[in-house]
Amino acid sequence: MAEKVKKGVVALNQDEKIESLEKKIDGNYEDLSNKIDENGRNIARNAEKIDRNAEKIDRNAEKIDHLDTRLEEAVRRLDHLRGSDLEKSMPKRIGSHLNTKMGLRNQTILLSALHDMDKELTQTLYRALDDGLLTHEEYSRIFDTDLIVRAFTPDGGEVWLALEISSTINDDDIERALKSADIIQRVLEKQSVAAVAGYTMPAPQAEKAVEMNVEVLVFSERL
Repeated sequence: MAEKVKKGVVALNQDEKIESLEKKIDGNYEDLSNKIDENGRNIARNAEKIDRNAEKIDRNAEKIDHLDTRLEEAVRRLDHLRGSDLEKSMPKRIGSHLNTKMGLRNQTILLSALHDMDKELTQTLYRALDDGLLTHEEYSRIFDTDLIVRAFTPDGGEVWLALEISSTINDDDIERALKSADIIQRVLEKQSVAAVAGYTMPAPQAEKAVEMNVEVLVFSERL
């Protein structure tokens, strides 16, 4: 009998232990579940914050891009204004440069921003156009040249200078000057020189000018 009572007590203790363990497991599971739910809510809140921050970053990036665009446009306008200023002042400044750098004298400006094209040159171009010696594109290129100067070497040789002017000399300036000089040489049968002028000239363009035998005139912004 005592043995049975003992076994009954042992079984009861085991049941109590199992029940206690089950309660602990249930409690731990509930705590863990609550923590998981709370972490999920925290993750969701952080995701919302990240999304809001990402939207702010996108808006700021758009503002920065807009400002960069406006700044680039302002720089282009300033560069254009500086180039226009140089083009207008070039007739007053070109003489000493051509004499000092190229030994040319007795210069006559045939076309510039402040001068209409020389009448004799205009008539010659009209005749060449009518005779089919000059295309309409070539005709426009000559009229669009920034500066055309006729000058003479010390031994009396006549030279025509086709000059393109920009604040910062670029590849297009070099190409346009070469085209104008080629038309003058080929159609008008005048010895011609392609030249570019500006305040600055990047190294690649300077190398290209040397390779293409284009004269380079760099001016100070101060008269």
